[in-house]
Amino acid sequence: AFMISTILTPVLMGVMLFLPQSLARTADDAKVRIGVIDRTGRLMASLNEELATVRGVDYSDYLKNGSRRFELVAVPDAMRSESGELVNPGEGFVEGGPEALLDIGPGVYKGNEDPRWYSRNVADFMPIRRVEKALNTILPRLRLAESGVSEELVRAGVFPIDLKTHKIGESGLAEESEFGKEWMKAMLLAVSLYAPTLMAGFALSRGLLEEKANRVIEVLVSSVSPLELMTGKILGQA
Repeated sequence: AFMISTILTPVLMGVMLFLPQSLARTADDAKVRIGVIDRTGRLMASLNEELATVRGVDYSDYLKNGSRRFELVAVPDAMRSESGELVNPGEGFVEGGPEALLDIGPGVYKGNEDPRWYSRNVADFMPIRRVEKALNTILPRLRLAESGVSEELVRAGVFPIDLKTHKIGESGLAEESEFGKEWMKAMLLAVSLYAPTLMAGFALSRGLLEEKANRVIEVLVSSVSPLELMTGKILGQA
């Protein structure tokens, strides 16, 4: 049991650490319907186009069947309070309707306020981050276009850049790496060191209890001092 637990415990701890992150990063193959209240009157069309530009291995704006992942639905502005808050945004979440509601206020275009996201599940951060990234892409583009800059220059000016990180090894050669890989290596090493030590400590404690219960400890103490006995056990554990 000790040998099996020593091997399985690091494996189980690794699964508990990395499986939730892996599942969170993997997008569900399901359409996301988003109701949009565009009080600027300028962003919905551009947002709809931007949410169909990403094609990747880890994440894509398209489902496996080739259809769009995000479906934007125009929602009429609901009744608001004097402070501008939606009175009852939950009324839009009916069966077969949008899974989320995006409220784009008039100040969003000028940067005076932030858009608001209403959903029954705000823990599903993938669509939230995707819409947030899309808005951060189209807003500078539209602002520059209104200032008289040509569309070609606008697209070139707001084109995103991703740094490709490379790690230089002891041999001096470089290989492509990133924070996630380095973090996983460090965590695996930490788990491989911590878990066996922890399990061996449990085994040592159980052994001490058995020795005391079977009165073996009395025979040992008759030959060595308690300090010597405990020192030997600690050194053996180390």
